[in-house]
Amino acid sequence: MYAAIVDMLVKGGPVMVPLGIVSVMAVAISIERLWYFAKLRHDDGDHLMDELRVLVHEGRLLEAMQSIRRVNGPTAAVLAEGLAAWDRPIEEVRSRVERVGQDEVLKLEARMAWLDAIVTGAPMLGLLGTVTGIIRSFRILANMQGVEPTGLSSGIAEALITTAAGLIIAIPVLFIHVYLSSIIDQRVAQLNRTTAELLQLLTEVRGRS
Repeated sequence: MYAAIVDMLVKGGPVMVPLGIVSVMAVAISIERLWYFAKLRHDDGDHLMDELRVLVHEGRLLEAMQSIRRVNGPTAAVLAEGLAAWDRPIEEVRSRVERVGQDEVLKLEARMAWLDAIVTGAPMLGLLGTVTGIIRSFRILANMQGVEPTGLSSGIAEALITTAAGLIIAIPVLFIHVYLSSIIDQRVAQLNRTTAELLQLLTEVRGRS
């Protein structure tokens, strides 16, 4: 099995080297992003806002801050910033939570551009290997006298293997990218909703005082 894989990589030609590097990058980034989002399962905006609303209306701001800080995630970070600036003017609070929200969105989208590049680049590298393999085959055909058929087959193998390798890398990464992008969209929408609810809560509390 191992020998067959090594033989296939060798037959794929030099383009298999960057394809191998790209595949390692894809696996590493995908695992890191999936693990990152798995750790955010407790960062539920609706639950945090319900808890925060009760504590704030009861005047227990310190307890609310301690409760929020126990949670790691973008929504908790926005709420913590809002509580830290609770006694500041409403526009300043808005500015601070929006700035934190933008920073958290950047964290959510970290390395997603690389996955996008791999989805596009892997098939192109495979196509490059296909072109070099075909060129090699034509060179062998041009000097066909006394050349073993295996020489021609090696060029065809290089053309086919690199194309297959590029697609094998790109297709699963494409689905992972779509899945992660959907999670990011949900998280960004939750951040926007939480920010609006936090500012509304602040306005309500100040309106009562």
